[in-house]
Amino acid sequence: MAPGEEGIVSSHVPVESFQSTELEHAKPRSKDFFRFDVTAVALWDPLQHTSPSSIFQASTRISCKRFYEDNGDSLRSFLLDPQFSPYFTIEDMDLIMQRIMPLVQELFGVQSLPLENDNEYADSVPLEFPVVLSIILDTMGNEESEAIEESMQHSGGMIPASNEAIQLLKTYTTFPPQEECNICLEKFEGEECDEDVKLSQMPCGHVFHHPCIVPWLLTSHLCPLCRFPMPTQ
Repeated sequence: MAPGEEGIVSSHVPVESFQSTELEHAKPRSKDFFRFDVTAVALWDPLQHTSPSSIFQASTRISCKRFYEDNGDSLRSFLLDPQFSPYFTIEDMDLIMQRIMPLVQELFGVQSLPLENDNEYADSVPLEFPVVLSIILDTMGNEESEAIEESMQHSGGMIPASNEAIQLLKTYTTFPPQEECNICLEKFEGEECDEDVKLSQMPCGHVFHHPCIVPWLLTSHLCPLCRFPMPTQ
């Protein structure tokens, strides 16, 4: 596959797309760089009620030598930054990273960087190879997706809950019997009473991550699962 073409690999969770639009005949060398332009897209975003929707866009510059030597772990570290990692499970990231190196190798036609004489490219300017990475996430499981979609269809125009009702939500750090938040599908993890893992319980009894349920209620006054109505303005 020549630079400028697009390679797509799919799995049950993410799909990655790579594209390089410049340096058509150049090959990466140890002194060159990859510039990864990353866009993450949700197939269905329960907080925004749109399909699909862009979650984030980011860019990072990684030396070709480092990228090949660590088998893409440098890019993995970038995507596991706290500002991005809430959007991925570890399983998602493992699936994504399994595909990245083969795709880059195919895209640029370089299985491994050639050994270079220190003086061979002494006077040459390092090149920057742009690589566009799109990560498409199916953010909801089937059961939760159907329940929340039905909730939205009966949301009465997506009327938000009142600020007072949101402020009166029962908030705590003791983990409930259920294993995960049904909005973000992340597990309730951490130590008991860990203030970094803040949970909120709806009057109907359903529990969610506090940072998940608050944006939801600012859009819709109904419980994402059972459609219990919260007070409105």
